[in-house]
Amino acid sequence: MAAALDPIEDDDEGECTLVASRAELGDVRALRPVARPFLLVAGGRDSVGRTFKIERATVVGRGEVDFSLDEEGLSRRHARFEVDARGQVAIEDLGSTNGTFVNGERIVGRRALRDGDRIEIGTATILKLAFHDELQESIQRRLYEQATRDGLTGAHNKRAFGDAMGKELAFAARHRRPLALVIFDGDHFKRVNDGFGHAAGDYVLATLVKVTTAALRKEDLLARWGGEEFAVLLRDTGVVPAQACAERLRVAVERHAFVHQGRTIPVTISLGVVAAVPSKATTAQQLFELADRCLYRAKEQGRNCVVATEHAIGE
Repeated sequence: MAAALDPIEDDDEGECTLVASRAELGDVRALRPVARPFLLVAGGRDSVGRTFKIERATVVGRGEVDFSLDEEGLSRRHARFEVDARGQVAIEDLGSTNGTFVNGERIVGRRALRDGDRIEIGTATILKLAFHDELQESIQRRLYEQATRDGLTGAHNKRAFGDAMGKELAFAARHRRPLALVIFDGDHFKRVNDGFGHAAGDYVLATLVKVTTAALRKEDLLARWGGEEFAVLLRDTGVVPAQACAERLRVAVERHAFVHQGRTIPVTISLGVVAAVPSKATTAQQLFELADRCLYRAKEQGRNCVVATEHAIGE
């Protein structure tokens, strides 16, 4: 409801000016968007541009915490952010190994924060405190999605996948843990576009992502690598479970009914899998080349199947 306005006559001009009472102005101010504190990842190796709303108590770190970041220099429970009843934000280091810095100064105990403060944690991660209303937060989140996601399917894009793969290779090599890569594409996909139209082809690609994502673990990373080709990165996964995962994807797609504008479209996928315990010299290109060979063999064997290999590479 609009605030009632009281007319006040101007003696000089004979015109009327509308003003609102203080109580009514208070009602108008109450309609303004409420700004809430958010953390923005402003720099580092993980999720630059990502935002996270700070609740009453929010723990940041590398483990099972409220805001988890994949950076080796972070402690599992690195720092805690708290918001009081007045909306004031404070930070406390939780005994982290590499410390917490606010505007370049290492903190000890609790430290009050202001809008725009720069928080450095771990060895490379930079956070920025920002107060956003819901619209601003939605815009920031959308910008992040546009930078890291494929516009058609919603899968991670090639750039985001490449960044993640570099980090996962380094992690696996450092800890001598296995890493698996699965690549797959739609069998005879050109026939879908030619026989059902490009709109149907787009539908198939978007649905492929939904179906395969549902069959993956939360920590697995799926990306559209190009055209109808997709890639999946499986952390801490050897060849046997990686092959089982690929078979699960194959079956999920084979059993799903792809129906576009009342027409059923036959869809299957072929998959190539490579698993390795990488060394520091292992490259993403090596993994892709090996997985691609397996994918080629799957197509030679009649498509709609999985071919896997285990390799010692980059030694």
